[in-house]
Amino acid sequence: MKKKTLFKMASFTNADIVKTLNDSALEAFKKGDYFQSAIINFQRVEILLRLVVHIFGRNNGAAKDIIEKIEDEKHFFNLVIFLGLVKPDNGITERLFSFNTKRNDFMHKLFYVGEPINSLKKELKDFSIEGVELSRTLSIMIGIK
Repeated sequence: MKKKTLFKMASFTNADIVKTLNDSALEAFKKGDYFQSAIINFQRVEILLRLVVHIFGRNNGAAKDIIEKIEDEKHFFNLVIFLGLVKPDNGITERLFSFNTKRNDFMHKLFYVGEPINSLKKELKDFSIEGVELSRTLSIMIGIK
């Protein structure tokens, strides 16, 4: 049986997936559910980052086994490192590292420290907004409107 990858999911195109995530994040944000919006925005940034790395890696002649490793990578941090390798002049590596750190910080506060979600409302709202901005930048890099 052939392995499914992010780039060949069902009958959806990558742009469809990104648009669906965008719509869902926006709906959650408008309702004031900043946690849900933050999680969806992180997923959208990760998908776009994976696509950017894949496309630039392929276009820059990365070996097939490297492309497969990118598709299978489970850690956002490592995807950011791959981005720096396939497109060193990308201009967003530091923002992506910061975005990942912020996500780790609020998840730690929620699930390890036990802070109430309401105490992180501003942090989650700001994180969601940063996710939208990063998504826009990544989308532009690969021609998704």
